[in-house]
Amino acid sequence: MSDYGNKAYWNERYKKEPEPFEWYQSYENLKTFIEPHVPKTAAILHIGCGNSKLCEDMVNDGYTKIVNIDISSVVISDMKERYKNNPKLEFCVMDCRTLDFEDKSFGVVIDKGTLDAVLCGDNSFYNAALMMKEIYRVLTPGGVFIEVSYGGPDMRLTHLKNQTGWTIETRTIRKTYHSGTEDEDAHFMYIMTKTTNPSEPNSVSPDSYLKINILEDDEESNQE
Repeated sequence: MSDYGNKAYWNERYKKEPEPFEWYQSYENLKTFIEPHVPKTAAILHIGCGNSKLCEDMVNDGYTKIVNIDISSVVISDMKERYKNNPKLEFCVMDCRTLDFEDKSFGVVIDKGTLDAVLCGDNSFYNAALMMKEIYRVLTPGGVFIEVSYGGPDMRLTHLKNQTGWTIETRTIRKTYHSGTEDEDAHFMYIMTKTTNPSEPNSVSPDSYLKINILEDDEESNQE
């Protein structure tokens, strides 16, 4: 099994595979789902950017500012160099469980697969809860979190709903091969709108996951 929840794994992978790689879905495939919820002028945070071209494709489509973060210093160094002449893109080494941003800093947060990677690591439920708490904190009221995952609602809504104060919509997106043909399997998009003030005590404490014995689904360790 690949250790998707381990920072050392990602640093080593990006040293060996520096070329752009798109997890799950391209911006072209996601565009019709994203556009109704993301204004072109929104302050956007892209979590777990890796070497995806999502941010490039979005600014080419008119979005004005995207902050991209990743836990891997290797890939962030590469991305800074790749986009050094693009002032609309910013790259920072950062852990999604401890975001170094002020409360209510972003109108939109986008993730493709980072939650899935977190759920493949040690203390996965705890770390997923930390991630969701931080995303909620940095979003403005009325802000939107867009999560793209291989996990269906039966596996992901438990984690997404631990941080209450959201409205959640689910979309199903067929997997598409490079040839353009569709797979019978699908990815899932969760469109979550923040409805309450982050100062309200409205979330399940991540620490609760350290106090109970949770049997995790074998599926969490098999990322596609």
